[in-house]
Amino acid sequence: MKRIRDLLLAALIVPALMVGTLLQTTAPTLAQTASASATVDVNTATTVQLQTLPGVGPATADAIIKARPFSDLKDFQARVKGLSAADIAKLTPLVTFSGAAPATGSGSGKSATAAGTDAKIAALKKSGKIINVNTASAADLQLLPHVGDKTAAEIIKNRPYKDLNDLKTKVKGIGDKSASDLAPFISFK
Repeated sequence: MKRIRDLLLAALIVPALMVGTLLQTTAPTLAQTASASATVDVNTATTVQLQTLPGVGPATADAIIKARPFSDLKDFQARVKGLSAADIAKLTPLVTFSGAAPATGSGSGKSATAAGTDAKIAALKKSGKIINVNTASAADLQLLPHVGDKTAAEIIKNRPYKDLNDLKTKVKGIGDKSASDLAPFISFK
């Protein structure tokens, strides 16, 4: 009886182990799936989105955000430390620099913040995306101009909003200029 039980267990366990091994070797990671299906706009991506790129962890994502905007891959490679040549080669087909203003210090006359806002606006115009401030995730809110980590958290904390004036009243840091830039890209229902 014990021998039959052992044979039955072996008959069940061995195939299960084989399937588990097969899944581990063939299932794509979240980063591979995300990067295979879409490109990442380095000038507007959130920390989470940047971390889907090969070789980009939390520290590198933060460094990328602090150094934005980038005019092109050459500018990106020159100003972001911590990525190897192999990492750059892997991420090259996965990144874009749409809406990029000339890099700070190139005579553009714009601050990095203003250029980043311009890049976000250009990316949203291109995509046609409208973001519902009452339901969007922090990552989606950060696609909006003038919205970073802190403002996204503030928006989420003070929900719901009836309209743009309600948003301006409840969220510190959203004034007339920010509201004007946000208006074309947000909804409340």
